[in-house]
Amino acid sequence: MLFGGDQVAALPRALPVAVGAGALPDRHCRVGRRATTVRVIGPVQLTTIRTHWGWLGLAGTGVSVHRVLLPQPSQEAVARLLGGALLGLGELAPFLRSVADKLERYAAGERVAFEEPVELAELGDFHRRVLEACREIPYGSTCSYGELAARAGRPGAARAVGAAMARNPAPIIVPCHRVIRSDGSLGGFGGGLDLKRRVLQLESL
Repeated sequence: MLFGGDQVAALPRALPVAVGAGALPDRHCRVGRRATTVRVIGPVQLTTIRTHWGWLGLAGTGVSVHRVLLPQPSQEAVARLLGGALLGLGELAPFLRSVADKLERYAAGERVAFEEPVELAELGDFHRRVLEACREIPYGSTCSYGELAARAGRPGAARAVGAAMARNPAPIIVPCHRVIRSDGSLGGFGGGLDLKRRVLQLESL
């Protein structure tokens, strides 16, 4: 069932939103699973993705993901939180269209591999290493905060890993939901523990 019920049901599945080119200056940055250096070119686009969880938000350029927003009750809520305005249906960059399609399929229960570059330039070196290590956690598996700290090169820094998870710009794509406490409890999650539990259950099927 969609959050928001019938009010949402009549809206289109995906609605691109334009953000001015000045919103993101061109720069070199580290992104992706292998910390590849790419140049960010062009304006950021925002789009919404309708799922049974609610409306997801996706922001990025034609070459990298900048943000994934966890379920909101409406497209307007997504646009407001991402800092854009709904402009109507339009052409979405093929890269983002592919990512949006993957997110929709993932939410529907399909096993999907996300290997797209993610913009991490705003994060410090340790947080980037944590998120890059997090991307290596296999689908259907979990890892403790302490284990992830060790993988990122700082054993014993479980709390710092928790802070890095809280700054994850692209949950699901960077699967911070797979990071749990050493005692097996869920820990935290930006989308709430109920959603974290549901996503882990989805991956265990």
